[in-house]
Amino acid sequence: MVVPFDSLSDNARIWVYQASRKLEVQEEGIVHQLVEEFLSQWQAHGREMLCGYELRYGHFLIIGAEESHQQATGCATDAQVHMVQNLGSMLHIDFLDRNKIAFFINDQPTLVPVANLKHEIENRNIKENTLIFNNLVYNKMELRERWMIKTEDSWMKKYFKKSGQLS
Repeated sequence: MVVPFDSLSDNARIWVYQASRKLEVQEEGIVHQLVEEFLSQWQAHGREMLCGYELRYGHFLIIGAEESHQQATGCATDAQVHMVQNLGSMLHIDFLDRNKIAFFINDQPTLVPVANLKHEIENRNIKENTLIFNNLVYNKMELRERWMIKTEDSWMKKYFKKSGQLS
């Protein structure tokens, strides 16, 4: 059963899918339609999932499920990933590419290829206080509190220590 994303509890399990580019308005409509269709039929062991979703910044598809209602089993999670892969193929967008890191720069998500991180840090385009999207958040509370964090508080802190930028 699909519910408004805001109505999911803080303990709801979260999956964040980052698009390889910003979605166009028409593409957002397609995402809403297909995700809604999938989630309305999403089940685990024959029981419907209590779930919701939202799009943020035109880059992130966020799906949440109340596992206190029904746990998202491996098969249910696989079905969700398969749906996201199909959606990506249809729109020519990769929602599973981990070779680009999203930062919040100038009030919008900016995707930086992993291979360019050192250059961006050396040129001070990415600093210790630049916000990075932590797409590995586990539940809705973490999404609210730890999805966007300073790079110095993330796995990237090692790059600043190495380059001597941290004081």
